[in-house]
Amino acid sequence: MNVMKYLKQHYIPGRLMSRSEQTKQNYRCILRRFTEWYVELHGSKPQVEQLSREVVERYRSYLVDRGRKPATVNKARARAQP
Repeated sequence: MNVMKYLKQHYIPGRLMSRSEQTKQNYRCILRRFTEWYVELHGSKPQVEQLSREVVERYRSYLVDRGRKPATVNKARARAQP
């Protein structure tokens, strides 16, 4: 199952039900950017079972290399791990 589908079908209903629509939108945006990065590197959308600490750390490095602040990077990292 791809990451965005997992977010919509499982993560939002299971863990974000009581959160604001803005919070849900933030999760979607962060995962959309992660997906774009992943597709650029691998040529396909990331599947949940393909996520690993290594993949998430590579994405974290990508964000830091582009000047993202640590708090922003940590937020993206947390949301990229289902």
